[in-house]
Amino acid sequence: MKQTELKLKYVKRCNAELDREIIPALTHDFSEWTQIKAPTCVEYGIEMRVCSRDKNHTQTRSLNSSGHSYKLQIDTESHREICEVCGDAKTGLPHEWSGNICSVCGYEKEQTNELDYFSVDGLSYTVVGIGTFTDTELIIPSEYRGLPVTAIAPQAFSGCKFIKRVTVPASVTEIEVRAFDGCELNEVEFINTEGWGLYSEDVYKGAISQKVLMDVISACRALVSYCDYTWKRVEI
Repeated sequence: MKQTELKLKYVKRCNAELDREIIPALTHDFSEWTQIKAPTCVEYGIEMRVCSRDKNHTQTRSLNSSGHSYKLQIDTESHREICEVCGDAKTGLPHEWSGNICSVCGYEKEQTNELDYFSVDGLSYTVVGIGTFTDTELIIPSEYRGLPVTAIAPQAFSGCKFIKRVTVPASVTEIEVRAFDGCELNEVEFINTEGWGLYSEDVYKGAISQKVLMDVISACRALVSYCDYTWKRVEI
């Protein structure tokens, strides 16, 4: 805006000053703030306002970036975070399974239900065969038709070379002789690793170390190596 003006009056003949008047400068009359650049998740935005008395006089101010608003996206194989605003995606990570539940994101994969079962007493079920199951990862369910699954029958999965990983739930307390004979397993996960022992014709032959069963690879080796025994778990 213009600086303060000084208005003077003079006598024409002698140029003597007759009057003096100070005219104050006008103040700015700015408009409302108008957004000229929207903020993003990672960049500042800009607002501007203009003086109604002089369009060349403007003011600007920055708007803070909003930051990413990540939401977890989950599929059957992995989980990753994706921004709901801009779509920025973090690198997907594979699920970390504890049984059939991912310990990171809580995703629960569908339990196997195509197996063959048999109940002797009407109080529990034994898995007796592969049924129509064809996946490479076998999760023995802890329940079937509302009753606990407590055992795996002799040779239940014998010769099923396509099975590469097995999860044994805490409900199972007995794995019969050669239940996985001829399988080409890579990993076996025991949800309950305590109290397992080897039996031959109901005669106790020794314990299976909990440390061994806590590792999916060493547990796999043990199950394959001692397939001629019945595995039983006794509550401790």
